[in-house]
Amino acid sequence: MDPAELSAACETLGFTTSDLASDLGIPIHQAEAWLAGTLDIPRRIAMDLRYRAAVQQQDRALEAAGIPRCEWIAEWPARVAAKPRKLDAHLAALTAHVESCGTCQAVDAFAATLPPLPPSPPPAGVEGVVTRFMAWTDTLPVWARPAVQAGAAFGAMTVMRNVFAIPQMMRDPRVVGLVLMATAAATLGAGYLGLICGFVYRWMVRTSAGSRLLGTGSIGLAGAAALTVAGGAPFALYYHTLPEAGFAWGAIGFFVCVTGLLFASWLRLEQKGVKRPYL
Repeated sequence: MDPAELSAACETLGFTTSDLASDLGIPIHQAEAWLAGTLDIPRRIAMDLRYRAAVQQQDRALEAAGIPRCEWIAEWPARVAAKPRKLDAHLAALTAHVESCGTCQAVDAFAATLPPLPPSPPPAGVEGVVTRFMAWTDTLPVWARPAVQAGAAFGAMTVMRNVFAIPQMMRDPRVVGLVLMATAAATLGAGYLGLICGFVYRWMVRTSAGSRLLGTGSIGLAGAAALTVAGGAPFALYYHTLPEAGFAWGAIGFFVCVTGLLFASWLRLEQKGVKRPYL
């Protein structure tokens, strides 16, 4: 972003130089240096100002066209904030409302005629890294996303735990090999389970969409059982044994039931049009 674009963004947002400094929490002399072109504008701040200015321009275009605002949509964030644990229900209600609301459809139709909004700035810090990683995984095939996401998550968790082993690694270099093997095993194991979960879930979605005989509950239980068998098979083959204690089989059955109910609830949301972004 050059000084001319920054000045245009400030004009669109109604910012004076002091307003810009106050909004971004920076000294006023830094904002003056940006506007004078003697100091480079950070990329993330440029993305933020560019995005907000584009949103403001779009809002003004909607207002000039005489298209009213949807009061239900305006109040939706407050409802989510009031009951954040019911996010899935909020998303289902949002999807149903947009499909039936004439005002929302008019807004979407008019917005489609306007220039597309620039990308919004990613969050800073670790959250920003995770956001960019999740955006990258969205470009992968649907069945591969859970494998990559689970493998990365467990690999990162293992690396964080290995920080505590640094003193031991410094005393005995042989420990480094064991740590690397443990990290690789955790990453590959989680990736394998994520891959199986991705395949199983996609099968359940397709089956629930095309079957009139099986309900979401039975499909969810079948998917959970398949996931349990596929996930436990490598351990059974490696140890050449199956659980013998009744408690172990009871725990496996409990896991299948709970996971099956969770899958069934997701399938019902899929049927209502609410997509799971990580599946």
